[in-house]
Amino acid sequence: MYRVATQWLLQTASVLVCEVTRQMSGIRLSNASAPEQPSNEVVDTIAGYAGDDHAIQILLRAERRMLYRFAQNMLGEEPADEEEVADFAKELFNVIGGRFISEVHRLSKTRTRMTPPAHYPHGRQHELMLYEPLVTLHFASECGERVEFCWSKQPIDTLLIKEREA
Repeated sequence: MYRVATQWLLQTASVLVCEVTRQMSGIRLSNASAPEQPSNEVVDTIAGYAGDDHAIQILLRAERRMLYRFAQNMLGEEPADEEEVADFAKELFNVIGGRFISEVHRLSKTRTRMTPPAHYPHGRQHELMLYEPLVTLHFASECGERVEFCWSKQPIDTLLIKEREA
């Protein structure tokens, strides 16, 4: 059951990221392999936490140009400023992260709440303490923009294993 649940969660997360992004903004993402070298593009991170002790960390990392395009497509016009781009990025995260946590709950038969997301623009990501190891899914847009969706492996594995043993 654990292996099946883990595989299901990977597939579900992949579909969620692609479908939610497309439905909200028209941006088409597809699965991609991990880049061999770090991107030279500016990357922002949106982070949220779930669990009673905030043990589950969920991250959405995206090139800023994709987040700008996302906000522009949602607004139908140019975003007013970087803060507006960040607000739309957090909204995208809320939808993807909320649906992801709902799927974790369904598989593990648990319930928890998510914290409001925080935006870590490029240059401030050192302020974010990562809960490693992370499971990371990689995506690329039709314009070549890179996106990653990540979650802390250990707490979710623990939930899935507990359900299997129940």
